[in-house]
Amino acid sequence: MSTLTKVFVVLQLVVSLVVAALVVVAVGKLPNYKEQVQSANLGWAAAEAQVNNLRAQLNAATTGNTEAIKDLQGKMSTLTASNQAKDATIAQLKIEKDAAEARATQSGNTVQVLTASVNSLKDQLAAKDGELNKVRPEITALIQRNAELERANNELRTQNDFASRAIKKLQEELVAANEKASTAAPAKAETTGAVAALAAGNQSNVQINGKITGVQNVAGKTYISLPLGTRDGIKTGTQFAIYRGTGYIGDATVTRVAPDQSVAVVGIVKEGQTVQNGDMVISGVGQ
Repeated sequence: MSTLTKVFVVLQLVVSLVVAALVVVAVGKLPNYKEQVQSANLGWAAAEAQVNNLRAQLNAATTGNTEAIKDLQGKMSTLTASNQAKDATIAQLKIEKDAAEARATQSGNTVQVLTASVNSLKDQLAAKDGELNKVRPEITALIQRNAELERANNELRTQNDFASRAIKKLQEELVAANEKASTAAPAKAETTGAVAALAAGNQSNVQINGKITGVQNVAGKTYISLPLGTRDGIKTGTQFAIYRGTGYIGDATVTRVAPDQSVAVVGIVKEGQTVQNGDMVISGVGQ
């Protein structure tokens, strides 16, 4: 037997012994493996149950999260719409604010213009005051002069009143003289009116007299009809004094005249008197 063969045989024996030892050991430990496998199976089942439980919890959580997400999405939509409405309101308020600022600017410009106008008017007023101060002495002198003229006018008016009363007295005396003359010469008296030419100087001092033949009130004025016309020397504007007997009644001025008659409007009437048919009229001196 060769050495190599011997070695090979020894190795086989060694291997066989090792295998046998391993088999013995494995057979001794076989019940423990079964227990470990059973324990592992039980642990796997428990783990699987726990996984299923966790999966159920996850599904429930997922469902709840889905509902919460939907609710949040609805709230988000509502908030978005509200924000859009607020944005629109803010935009409108901004437009109104800009318009108000524009109006305020325009008002400020207007105030500036008005202020400038007021200042200009103040300057003009100051200039006018200066001019007034310059002419104030002249105005004072004119006022004094006017007062003096007023006093002179009052004096002249007083003198005129005295002269008027004197003229009326002379006219009354003339009427009385005419009545006496009419009584002395009845052939010359006429009921429709008479013209008496009293030649006491020249023709410019001739006085005309007659009787009123009609009285009429129109629009608050009293008109009288006279049997005297242009042929008697009457013209528009001729003035008459009105008498009854020797008493003065009032004055009248001719407004219309024809050849044989005229109409006069009554002016001043003595207080308590009225003009009547048959009253005597006599023209003023110098007619």
